[in-house]
Order: sequence, then structure tokens, then C-alpha cells
Amino acid sequence: MDIRETAEYKNLGFKVVTCPICKNETLDSYWICEHCGWEYDNSKDENTMSSANGMTIKDYRAAYLKSKI
Repeated sequence: MDIRETAEYKNLGFKVVTCPICKNETLDSYWICEHCGWEYDNSKDENTMSSANGMTIKDYRAAYLKSKI
């Protein structure tokens, strides 16, 4: 799916951001990355628990990378 073709991007003002987990493009405002499943909740600190995702960026990324092996 091209995220720039979604109603959220075109009509609702969502912005394209880089996913902190897989580094692919995703949308902000609690959009779920289609590549890794991270729910973008504006978390910045890699060691702070994301309430939307139930773990830190660092832990989620490690689990994601491990699942890719």
C-alpha cells in the first residue's frame, strides 16, 4: 500500500515519518507500520516503555530483527 494514497494522509493531515523499528516510511498519529507492526505513538526514547506497543523501541526492534532471521 502506498501510504501517500491513504485518506489519513490525503485528508486528515497525517505526516509521513520513518518507523523507529524498521526504518521504513509510515504515518504518524498512531498508525501501525505495515512492515513491522509498530504503532507510531511519537515515542522517541529507545528505553522508555511505549504504552501503545507494550515495550520499548529497543526491545521491539530486537524482537523484530530476531523474527527476521
